Amino acid sequence: WDLSLRGRLALRTIQGSAGEEEWQVRVMPKIAYRTAIAGRTLTPYVADDLFYDYTRTAWNQNRLYLGVSVPLGTLAGAQISVEAYYMLQSQLGSRRHDWSSNHVVGTKWG
Repeated sequence: WDLSLRGRLALRTIQGSAGEEEWQVRVMPKIAYRTAIAGRTLTPYVADDLFYDYTRTAWNQNRLYLGVSVPLGTLAGAQISVEAYYMLQSQLGSRRHDWSSNHVVGTKWG
């Protein structure tokens, strides 16, 4: 099992505003489990990216990921892998408790 916790602090300028800025904190716990199926190494994972907006004093976005990473080999000493994932992105609207969601299927190369 691989457990990780990533944290970010950002100062953002709001698009379309007169230079209005906001502080945002992001916290993303992740759990992954490396396994092999038919001789191929796979790492399924679950992660939850939580966004806290200090300007609105609210948790204003959540991204829940379910995915799998597959190593492809090495290139110039670096591990190359591909990921496929499903993400449920939930965002707080302009009024409190007004949440909307997007369903996203994606890939990552790296």
